[in-house]
Amino acid sequence: MVGGDAAGGFSTLVRMSRLAAAIRMNREAHVENHGVLLTERLRLQPMHRGDLDALHALVVQPGVRRYLFDERILSREETDRMLAASTRQHVASGIGLWGIRTHGSARLVGFVCLWPFAHEYAPGEADAAPQNELGFALDADFHERGYATEACRALIAYARERLGWDRIRASTDLCNNAATRVLWRLRFAETLIVRGRVGPLRLFELVF
Repeated sequence: MVGGDAAGGFSTLVRMSRLAAAIRMNREAHVENHGVLLTERLRLQPMHRGDLDALHALVVQPGVRRYLFDERILSREETDRMLAASTRQHVASGIGLWGIRTHGSARLVGFVCLWPFAHEYAPGEADAAPQNELGFALDADFHERGYATEACRALIAYARERLGWDRIRASTDLCNNAATRVLWRLRFAETLIVRGRVGPLRLFELVF
């Protein structure tokens, strides 16, 4: 009887473990497919664990880590945690990371995001509480093609029409002229220049 009970209990645990794994996979699949945004040239899809290699290769590029991570090189584990956080946020509130790909291609062009950025301002400069902001980064091979503007425009429409936001914020390093030009094309207004932890930051807002 003891052996039988142990075997039965083990079988139950295996079934429960398989069920939990299936629930996680279905949840990620739902998020991945439910939040797809299409533009004329691009497919924006919620990022998931299967994007780990491509995302990590992107975030360690010099031009990306300079402006998003203050030159810090993220570990693969940190990138994985970022993807896990994105999935949780997509499920909970419809925000997170969207991978950018051109139609018919599996190569990651970059990402756009609605993300609760927590800036480290110099004391007294601005409210440092996390703010949901628009963010983006592109692989260096895909610069100067208008992809960032096109992808951000789709995500702004998503925030307005599906999430019901009445405004959206963004920020850039003062010297990030390329990102600033994208925000101007999207009709963001500059609201403030503040001292960040490692240099000046420009704060922007778009009111719908």
